Order: sequence, then structure tokens, then C-alpha cells
Amino acid sequence: PDEIAEVVAWAATKPNLHLVSDELYALSVFGKDAKFTSVMGEVRDYPELRDQRTHVVWAFSKDFGASGFRVGAIHTRNHAVHDAFANLAYFSAVPNPVQLSFAELIDDEEFVEHYVKENKRR
Repeated sequence: PDEIAEVVAWAATKPNLHLVSDELYALSVFGKDAKFTSVMGEVRDYPELRDQRTHVVWAFSKDFGASGFRVGAIHTRNHAVHDAFANLAYFSAVPNPVQLSFAELIDDEEFVEHYVKENKRR
């Protein structure tokens, strides 16, 4: 967390720099006291950086062992970045049956909680 806060503070001073956080292992943090910290929690005090220049990517590949499916998401508040990804998605859309399967997976909160807990235990 301290390292992330330092990077965020530094990035906030660079008006042409976008901060892209790869959070593919967000649910797979190991160690007795290990805790994941998202960059989104650190940019809250920097509105311009948060709203225009911070982008977070996450996918099912690492946390759910589903690398072959190529299912993920980007979180951004920047409309231009969002629109660019929306245009690209047209050419690389995830098939509807796969979308439905993963939507049902994460909708099962009991399963997800158990899966993450068991994954950390192992």
C-alpha cells in the first residue's frame, strides 16, 4: 500500500501520464497478513487523476484459473478511453454463452466467497 500511495502521488504531478493498474491477481493475495490494495482506493484524494487518468484492468484468468476464455474488464471514468475500448470490443467480443457463464459464476456470492477463501488457504 505504501508503494502504491507513492506511485499515485507521483503520477498526480504528471498531467500527461495515465495510470494503468493491472489487478489481475486481486483475489489471489497470499500470506498470513497479506491484503490486496486497489489503486482506486489510493487515487480518491486526486480527483483529476481518479476521474481522467486512472484505468484498472482485471480478468478471470488469474483469480479463477480461466486464462483460455479471455474474459476481463477495464474500469475507467475517462469517456475517451471507454469509447476506444467499446470500439475495440466490437471486434473481440466474448461470446454470449461465455458471458452468461461468467455472469452466473460471479452472481453466486456464496461460491465466490468460498472459492477465494479456499484459494488463499491452499
